[in-house]
Amino acid sequence: MKDGNWIPLDKNLKKALPKDRAYTELEAAFSLTCDYDSQKTATIAGYANLWSWSRTKVKTFLTSMKVDIIYPENTGKKQNQKGQIKRQIQCRYSADTGQIRMVDSKGLRDSKDRYSADREQIESRSKSTTINPKDNPNPKPKPKTKKKIYAETSKEFQLAILLKDNILKHKPDFNFDRLNMQTWAKEADFMLRIDKRDLEVVKKLIVWVQKDSFERSNVLSIAKLRKRFDSLEIKMNTKKPSGQTAKETIRSFAEIAAEMPEEIDFFGTEERKNKKMINVNEKERIEYDER
Repeated sequence: MKDGNWIPLDKNLKKALPKDRAYTELEAAFSLTCDYDSQKTATIAGYANLWSWSRTKVKTFLTSMKVDIIYPENTGKKQNQKGQIKRQIQCRYSADTGQIRMVDSKGLRDSKDRYSADREQIESRSKSTTINPKDNPNPKPKPKTKKKIYAETSKEFQLAILLKDNILKHKPDFNFDRLNMQTWAKEADFMLRIDKRDLEVVKKLIVWVQKDSFERSNVLSIAKLRKRFDSLEIKMNTKKPSGQTAKETIRSFAEIAAEMPEEIDFFGTEERKNKKMINVNEKERIEYDER
């Protein structure tokens, strides 16, 4: 089976089949294959008449070709029916005896241009073989899509540079040798063009995320920024960077206390004063009793 054991033939060759003599087995096989491929109905009697054979010979030949004619109803109950030609499923483990069998030509591809010159049709059909009829030995190469190169002055490339510069501020020895800035620019392009992100918001988020002591280590690429854009933007708009100093925290706390109403004793001053006075009075009373 390495070289295949069948070739495709033009159905127009049916015109050359005999009309005044009995069919040979080769001619009968070609006639049967054409009818099968065209999904024509058939009968044993019809082939016996067409091929000038006996019905017994037709049945024997169909059996040798591994072909059955399937009738809609039981022929014992209803006569004069036309049936569908069906190939028998061959066991893959059975031995190959070299016997002639009908080939399923329905797997063959049609010529792309049926109305082209005869020479082109012959060349196209001769490419199909039994080795793998569905594979095209000489497929047309797919056109290669040109890889887009982003200029260093483009907004996409500049976003990549902005993230790189901000990473280097807190990690000067960050290894950028293994990174391709064009890849970062491509992700920035997707973020602006596909995700519809605003350019200024993206810039602001890049700066903020690299100031945040927690997120700066989690966002070390444009792809990561794009993936977490929404959650990072919400976080940016709801809190200050987690790198806030202790002095800034104390100052913020003092500012909150200053905004409280004056009648509220925020630090509990009056309560502490009253308690101290009670303690002083009790001490004086104890000393007086001892006298």
